[in-house]
Parts: sequence; C-alpha cells; structure tokens
Amino acid sequence: MKKRAISTLLALVMASSLLPAALAQEDKDVTPVPTALTSSQTTFEDVAPNAWYHDAVIYVYDHGIMNGTNKKHTRFSPEVTMTRAMLMTVLARYDGVDTSGGNTWFVKGQGWAVQNKVSNGVLPDAEVTREQLVTMLWRYMGQPKSDGDLSSFPDSSKVSRYAQDAVCWALEEGLLVGKKNGNLDPKASASRAEVAAVLMRFSEWEQEHPRPEPEEEDAQEKEQVEDKEQTKDKVQDKDQSKD
Repeated sequence: MKKRAISTLLALVMASSLLPAALAQEDKDVTPVPTALTSSQTTFEDVAPNAWYHDAVIYVYDHGIMNGTNKKHTRFSPEVTMTRAMLMTVLARYDGVDTSGGNTWFVKGQGWAVQNKVSNGVLPDAEVTREQLVTMLWRYMGQPKSDGDLSSFPDSSKVSRYAQDAVCWALEEGLLVGKKNGNLDPKASASRAEVAAVLMRFSEWEQEHPRPEPEEEDAQEKEQVEDKEQTKDKVQDKDQSKD
C-alpha cells in the first residue's frame, strides 16, 4: 500500500515538473495573426498559386493597398465585384489617407476622391466598371496626355466619352489590357482580382512616373457626364429587364 502511494506521489511530482514546459511549447506554437505579412507568408485560401491574379493579389496585400475580406485575412474574394465606394477607399489609402472612422466605412475615401477630383463621389454602392477604374487612376495622376489609340478594339465605340482619354492612357502605359476575346469590355464590372492586377501595374508604373503636383483644373463637367451616362445605363438595363 505504501509503495503504491509513493509511486502515485512520484508520478504527480514528475507530471507537475513537465507542465510548465508543455505550456511554454503551446504558447510558442500559437502564432497571432499579423497585421501585415511578408510575401513568403501571405496566403489566401481562395487564391490558387497558379491563378492569373495570384501575384497581383499578394502584391496589393503586402503593400497595404487592398485587404483580405475577413478578419483573419485568409480570404480575398477575387471574383467579387468592386463597388465605387471600395475603389475610392482603396485609392485614398494608396495616397496615404487614414480611412478608418466616420459615419460610414467609405466616407473618408469618398471625401478624398471628391476633394482630389478623382471622382464626383456619387453612386458609392454601384459596381465600378473597367473604364471607371482607369478613369479614377488617370484623374489621380493629373489627367496626363496620351497618344493611345482605341481603333484596334472591336468594341471601342462602347467606351464612354468621358473615359476615352483615360482608357487610351491606361492602354498606352500597359495598365489596362484587353480581354481574351480581343474586346475592351469597358462597361463590364471590375472584379477584385482585376482591380488588384491594375493597381499592381499602376503602383510599379508610378515608381518611374511620379505623380505631378495637382493642378487647379476643373473636372466637374466630365464628372457630370459620367454621372449622366451611368444613370442612362441603369435606365437601359431596367428597360431591357422588362422585355
């Protein structure tokens, strides 16, 4: 009986001596989710390594341009379409603006876009189109001149008048590319993957073409045209849905 009690006591002593080491190892194994990951660490469960947009997604995330779509930053939602509010917020963040806080999550990005004449700030919940995406970047860069040409694209006539200079510029600088079918598809909604690809090209391009000092140039007329054309497109969409 005494031998059994001694054996039990020894076992308890040994177990208690091993407990701190086990807890220390457990603490070591639990790695907190970092706020910013390096390229070698960044992974998204919905972004395959061989996806055409993989490198762009990693780039914009690592450079703080775009975030993951969940708290743990394990999902990017590449196929989800971007809204105008999302893009205004992303571009404001790219310009160094703290977009946190405010009455709505996008109000600071929206205010930045209007103040810098990147957008008129209307229709924040509307999906951003390919031509709107490059137009905002073009305005951000001060509306640079371009010798680009749209004639090689079968659907060039679909590019809105307000966006023609911007699309020509984006094509000339290699920021925007045509679809596999050879079309520009300017009024198609831009997915998060497409936006990531354009922003990666733009960020790398801007390193060699610094943004000029903003000029006091009134872009209100073009913004009003943009607003009217978007409203016209929505009315046409509703009419088509009735047919």
